[in-house]
Amino acid sequence: MIVELPGNSARFADVPAGTFFAFWRKSERLHGLTVTEGTATSAIMFFDNGRGYPWLAVGGLPNDQILAFPEAVLRPDISSAIDVVQALVQVRSSVCQAAPTCMQ
Repeated sequence: MIVELPGNSARFADVPAGTFFAFWRKSERLHGLTVTEGTATSAIMFFDNGRGYPWLAVGGLPNDQILAFPEAVLRPDISSAIDVVQALVQVRSSVCQAAPTCMQ
């Protein structure tokens, strides 16, 4: 299989919302997706190797040079969200046990 994913070097501030990108920090590659809320630009970040949970980098990455992939299309596997949903259900269940007025 041949995979072509053309990318270009860019500054985070110059990349439009919805763009998939990669960057390196301490020899580790990370990926992100640019997002906006109103006029504030941020990034949803995740590790290349799948460890850890995604997080929001408020304000984006103003000091990092990134590799932007404007033609990329992300298609997440819904089964990968099952662990997160199960964890949220457990947290809600714990909260509801502590709060008698919680609606289940």
